[in-house]
Amino acid sequence: MAHYYAYCFRDGVVGFSQMLSTVPEGALIFAEGEGRTFKNTVETRCRLAYNGRTYLCPGLPEGDLSGFRLWHRWAFPGQSRFLDNFPRAA
Repeated sequence: MAHYYAYCFRDGVVGFSQMLSTVPEGALIFAEGEGRTFKNTVETRCRLAYNGRTYLCPGLPEGDLSGFRLWHRWAFPGQSRFLDNFPRAA
């Protein structure tokens, strides 16, 4: 089973990587997990952009880091260590 890192950019756009070394520059990791089940969990807890293909982390597109932090605690309990990847201001 593959291990994945879920990352996003400051605009909230979500992506996945199987290795830390392939996370794009400027992206911030917000969760990690195993296999397709993890990817499905991330996609169902994120919101879908208007184009119907892009997933977004709630709060980040609006610049609401406190909203993002609340969502993250709900969506990924036990992975709060990743919140340290996000600066105090979006």
